[in-house]
Amino acid sequence: MGGNETNLYDYENDVIRPLNEPRVHFALNCMVKDCPRLPQEPFYADNLDEVLESLTVEFFAKPKHFYLDHKAKRAYISEILDFYTEDFVDSGKARDLPQYINRYLTTPIPSDYQVRFIDYDWHINSTDTINAYNSEVEGEGGSKSEEKAITLYSSTSPTTVLEVYTSQGCSSCPPAEKWLSTMVDNTSLWQSLVPINFHVDYWDYLGWKDPFAKSAFSMRQRDYKRVGKSKTVGTPGFALNGKGWNGWFRGQPIPQRVPMLAGHLEAEVGNNQIDTLYVKSKDAFEESDLVAHAALLGFGVKTSVKRGENANRVLSHDFVVIDYVKAPMGELEGKHGASLPIPENDDVKTTRRALVLWVSARQDPTPLQVAADWY
Repeated sequence: MGGNETNLYDYENDVIRPLNEPRVHFALNCMVKDCPRLPQEPFYADNLDEVLESLTVEFFAKPKHFYLDHKAKRAYISEILDFYTEDFVDSGKARDLPQYINRYLTTPIPSDYQVRFIDYDWHINSTDTINAYNSEVEGEGGSKSEEKAITLYSSTSPTTVLEVYTSQGCSSCPPAEKWLSTMVDNTSLWQSLVPINFHVDYWDYLGWKDPFAKSAFSMRQRDYKRVGKSKTVGTPGFALNGKGWNGWFRGQPIPQRVPMLAGHLEAEVGNNQIDTLYVKSKDAFEESDLVAHAALLGFGVKTSVKRGENANRVLSHDFVVIDYVKAPMGELEGKHGASLPIPENDDVKTTRRALVLWVSARQDPTPLQVAADWY
């Protein structure tokens, strides 16, 4: 490297650690089970601080790395902080580690709690435990050939949630959906770009009932206007990270700078349910009444419209919500969680499917954080 021979051990200890950035210990991964999660995108200089901050918050949000035993008055901490104590606290003493950890907790470790270390699991990771998902589909139905558990994580990169509100009863909507379909092969999909196509029902009276429309989606769009984040309710309608956007009508690209999402979200999907965990960032909002949402998206969906403004047309949809569930989140020690049923729809023929999870405040639909992937 740079004309010099080295190895990963020496590079970590001779080059990275002397930079005096302890958060790297929550980004480096040696491929054993108790290592921090390896992000799915490279590290870049322009957002490295935000990425390291997010990974550190994520690390301490996981019980396998950190938890409190209130009965015994003990804080159990990953042995990573035992291996490199002097990187985290100047004293090099384990008893002082809570001073560092508390920066990344919404509820600090009580001062009278003793530090104990969690035995490190040095077993090698297998591909079955690293974001395993089944990408095979059967025929046009897009049903999974085999049920597999997957884990979804919010991205460590700035993420744009693009909400598009359309209706099969609206003649102005097909061009917007055609534009949306160009994002299917976007290399940033599910990491820095998460599109969702909500079909509204307020045009159903024109003669064609949209099979994907729900009153909940119409209400969601109206809620953006109610909280002052969108000026209009209509189709096609657009929101970027919870803020109304009209750039599509002017032929503008999606802006690179949008309101930032906050905190860390992960979800275990399996056994007919989704278990979500959300940890707010240190300087996040005060709202504690949160809701977890899950949407199943369909791709390659085609509908032959018989009546209404799009009569005698075959409409194609990607990113369309074909099932949706939500649940209130409980809170414990600054961490929010909820269990939801897995959204499903076996009646719609699709070429592919994706699963999107997000968190919002109860009175404001704005996504606070999102996690998504093919499903």
